[in-house]
Amino acid sequence: MRILKENQILIFFLFLLGFTFTSFFSFDFSDYEVNRSHEELPHIEASHFVLNRFDDKMIEINISGSRAMQYSDRDIFQDFKANRVNDNKQVEMLSGSEVIFKDNVYNFPKGVDYSNDSGLSFFSQSGIYDVSKNIFYGSGEFTINNPDMTTNGLDIVYNKNTEEISAKNISAKISF
Repeated sequence: MRILKENQILIFFLFLLGFTFTSFFSFDFSDYEVNRSHEELPHIEASHFVLNRFDDKMIEINISGSRAMQYSDRDIFQDFKANRVNDNKQVEMLSGSEVIFKDNVYNFPKGVDYSNDSGLSFFSQSGIYDVSKNIFYGSGEFTINNPDMTTNGLDIVYNKNTEEISAKNISAKISF
């Protein structure tokens, strides 16, 4: 009894060590499955971000949003707004819930709003913009507003090189 009284702390840790080793052998790890998401983790993630790209004289493009993620093969921006000055010195604005940039293509799965300071505005329910071809392929409903007219339709295709627009079920309202 005297040994037990004098070494209570030692006995406690020996009991704890014995319990630990017993626990390792009593659990069946073969049935244990690690809960992992098969979703890839981003290399870089930013919340409430602002990105600016400068040229020699001014800000070339300004992008802000609630979340930005860079993966090995794509970039994703959520709740984004982008502003830039184009070659004609017009300010262009682009916004949407989500854009995915991959292989030189911007994908707007939840819609995109575009406007410029000349009064032109554009909305498409979803779409993709192929940078290498300078073509926007819209899917679903779209609306184009300018000071003189409002145009609605489905599945718009805009070729920036030829400045041609094609779509289905087009209707327009001319304002005088």
